[in-house]
Amino acid sequence: MRLEIEAGDSADVEQFLASALDLDPADVFPITGLLDATGLFQIYNLGGFSDIRDSPFVPAAVPAFTLAANPWAAIRARDILVHHPYESFAHVVEFIEAAANDDRVLALKQTLYRTSSDSPVVRALQRAADRGKQVTAVIELKARLDEERNILWAKELEKSGVHVVYGFIGLKTHCKVSLVVRREDDTSIRRYVHLATGNYNPQTARTYTDIGLFTSNPDFADDVSALFNYLTGYAELPQWRKLIVGAEPAADRDDSRRSSAKRRTRATARPAASWRSFNGLLEPAVVKALYKASQSGVRVDLVCRGICSLRPGLPGVSENIRVVSIVDRFLEHSRIFYFENGGQPEVFTGSADWMDRNLSRRVEVVFPIEQPDLKMRLIDEILKTTLSDNVKARELLPDGTYRRVTPGPGGGGGAQPAALPGAGGSGQPATGRGAVAGRNSGGAARRATRAEDEGPSDKRSWSTRLACSKKHARRVLHDRGSLSSPLDHSRQDHRRRGVRVRDRLWRRVGRVRLAIALPTHVPATERGGEKRQTENHGNSSHDRFHPE
Repeated sequence: MRLEIEAGDSADVEQFLASALDLDPADVFPITGLLDATGLFQIYNLGGFSDIRDSPFVPAAVPAFTLAANPWAAIRARDILVHHPYESFAHVVEFIEAAANDDRVLALKQTLYRTSSDSPVVRALQRAADRGKQVTAVIELKARLDEERNILWAKELEKSGVHVVYGFIGLKTHCKVSLVVRREDDTSIRRYVHLATGNYNPQTARTYTDIGLFTSNPDFADDVSALFNYLTGYAELPQWRKLIVGAEPAADRDDSRRSSAKRRTRATARPAASWRSFNGLLEPAVVKALYKASQSGVRVDLVCRGICSLRPGLPGVSENIRVVSIVDRFLEHSRIFYFENGGQPEVFTGSADWMDRNLSRRVEVVFPIEQPDLKMRLIDEILKTTLSDNVKARELLPDGTYRRVTPGPGGGGGAQPAALPGAGGSGQPATGRGAVAGRNSGGAARRATRAEDEGPSDKRSWSTRLACSKKHARRVLHDRGSLSSPLDHSRQDHRRRGVRVRDRLWRRVGRVRLAIALPTHVPATERGGEKRQTENHGNSSHDRFHPE
């Protein structure tokens, strides 16, 4: 546990809080400066000051949609990959609104984890139900700090005749999936699917980088239909054709990919490689597997924006692993997984990070990108550009500190990812990070990132904040032989301590209200970055930004 207080607080306050929370003096850190960084949003939301603000950014339209008569014609022609916020989220909203207004659409099924206060997606679902379509919404009531909003939306949808499902006890439904069932002109039935890494939230889509895929591929449609049957009924999990669904299947499938890469490394002179981009890495089993892959000669490049319990560059352990964190104007939220696969690259993307909460306590979906031009676009335009960043990237060092990557002679100095066979140009216009000129250090997303608890510097957004202590982190990380043991043995202790501390605080504090995060359910090392953040983009003050 870690307690941060203002440097000027009295010794009595410090002693009281440390005693109430069962903390040692070494776990109390006086901080000089602002503790509650979210208070700065009041200044940010003031009008004017255009000369020191980021210039407005207008997302690009996707030609495949704008040139087609309707979304169905565009998706029938080919799979469509959308990279937000560089490409407009309006196409996602239009996809759902078109389903609500089209008389040929028979059914619409949707997962909702977080959405905006006046969500056009929810309104479209209500309108579809009013028009007599079969509409199903899987709403996660336990989305942290959005519980009230989701309950209100669930009630509104039920009043409109939508079949509302609340998911499983003990598992959060975190996947981002939409399914439209439509009768075509020839009276055949076709299913249209949207899969994504980010929420169906037009507000966060302005500042979060996410990937979305539109497809009518029958294999994807079969898997998504089976997923909704599983979420809304008592159906058994099928043998998935394309998707990787759930906690254990995702971990097992990824482990098999690493094992395959290690076998190819031993069998050929060409080394295997693996690139990953995600928000956080805390799962001990995954860390140990990455260490083993590195020891087998697999080159691993990780873009981990938030907390990372892996240590790269350790001789004999992780010398083939490189980790960078990028914090920029747009919050890096995409989850992309690349495997060299012996010269036949495989690329996956999805909703899951490599954290215990994602792999053990959430319903997640990871899906492959198989269309060659879309696959090359992810590799060349997004992954390569991100790994070559020498402006906003910070490299994780073996001692757990971060060093800012600086441009070298001729503008180099970024990460040097392994060469990829056949990774040529995609032939599509550059709309991602590499195409955005004049990137600067400002931006609401960067400020929001500083206020969350996932960042490398472990910045907090509450007046008094608790986190995993450095002492505990060192104990976990240095015990590399059994990395999971400290976490496993500490979970019950954290839960018992959280309940005990909470009761003691309420007894002793009385009417004093403290902004304290208590680990009443899971240890702080596993909570990740779902802290409340608010930003007014001309909408309701209830719109929140929650890195997942």
